[in-house]
Amino acid sequence: MPVTTSTEKEILHEKGMLTTTRFQTYDFKTLGYKFLYPNDKFRITIKSEKPVLGYAVNSEQALQLQGLTPHYESYSKNIQWGLVDASMVLEKATDVTKEFTVEEVGPLSYVVDGRWMSFDPIYDGTPPFSYELIITKISGPTTQNFNFG
Repeated sequence: MPVTTSTEKEILHEKGMLTTTRFQTYDFKTLGYKFLYPNDKFRITIKSEKPVLGYAVNSEQALQLQGLTPHYESYSKNIQWGLVDASMVLEKATDVTKEFTVEEVGPLSYVVDGRWMSFDPIYDGTPPFSYELIITKISGPTTQNFNFG
């Protein structure tokens, strides 16, 4: 059985640009975590000039996000995920930090998504904007492993 570690380690610190029609994915596999396991804990920080969605999805589903856009509808204050099965969710994030614990085994990708704004006329004509994403591994049974063979 894996030994739980409690050493914090920043595994991603990325700055980028988004639009209301773009999203960016970060596969945990490329960060050295082929699979995440229950009780793996992460701290996610998003800073953005415009409100974005941050969320984790199974890495296979991340490949299908081009056709799946989380968005808000006028009848609800909750995000409408459709076929997206998201976890570690940060809604309309501009300067947010939150800790998450992984609940199921699997390969995950984290997504920073500005596309929800394309459904809201308030954001029509929004120029490209910058964001920053920081992912810190807080603790858990999974250690980095770059042996993907």
